[in-house]
Amino acid sequence: MATIKIPDQTLARLRAAAAARHVSVEAYLDEMAVIDADEKRASSSDASVQFRKSSVAERTAAADSIRKLATEVKGKGTIEELIADKHAGHKY
Repeated sequence: MATIKIPDQTLARLRAAAAARHVSVEAYLDEMAVIDADEKRASSSDASVQFRKSSVAERTAAADSIRKLATEVKGKGTIEELIADKHAGHKY
């Protein structure tokens, strides 16, 4: 079990939100944690589905593009050099 400090204004908002749902603050936080976890799972699942829908050729092309980018970036010593190249019209 952990102890956290919640600013008074934030605690008042939590209490109001919990009261609007007729639950305790603890139950409200539990509900919000479940909703957040479900949304993250759905988002991760969407990316997974998109990846599976891509063809082998698309995945191969993406991998080749990443490899090409990696070789172009390796020659740069600093982020400033990358930014200067970008401003000069180089595409990474």
